[in-house]
Amino acid sequence: MPPLYRETAKAVCKRHIPYFADGFAIYLSAEIVYNIEISAPEHNRKAKMQITSKWIDGMCFVATNELGHSIVMEGAAAEGEAKRGPSPMEMLLMGIAGCSSIDVVMIAEKQRQQITDCRAKVTAKRADSIPKVFTDIHIHFTVVGHDLTESAIERAVQMSAEKYCSASIMLGKAATITHSFEIAAA
Repeated sequence: MPPLYRETAKAVCKRHIPYFADGFAIYLSAEIVYNIEISAPEHNRKAKMQITSKWIDGMCFVATNELGHSIVMEGAAAEGEAKRGPSPMEMLLMGIAGCSSIDVVMIAEKQRQQITDCRAKVTAKRADSIPKVFTDIHIHFTVVGHDLTESAIERAVQMSAEKYCSASIMLGKAATITHSFEIAAA
């Protein structure tokens, strides 16, 4: 049996709880802390991934990866409540933004580009009927740096889109994905 990697993580979920007294509504702020213990085989953690999702209340869940990194997700907030996290569909767009940005920075740096910042803005359209899958996704990169070469950044975006970004390539099997970029001097 391979050794196990173990880590304990905390997930914090903030709530505003109504308290009614003498005809007035007072909202008390509360933090709910969940201790989550993660165990995973120490070897080959990247070949197979595992995420655990735990229901908190309403449509709120805490998702945790094997290393104990957690994020609060919420489909829709209860009436009068603030939304506590992104929706699962927004998480998909965050994933594609992060995955493709990592690629663009790494590829551009290998081309000796001096990047100081990279931002990806993802816009998406969803189908009108259920299941409301993404039909169109556009990723616009703003790459900031010193003496950046347009052809190098264009190549980095293209290589990410066509070869390296697993999230983009996977979602591209269901949606049309387009890319654009702009360069700014630092």
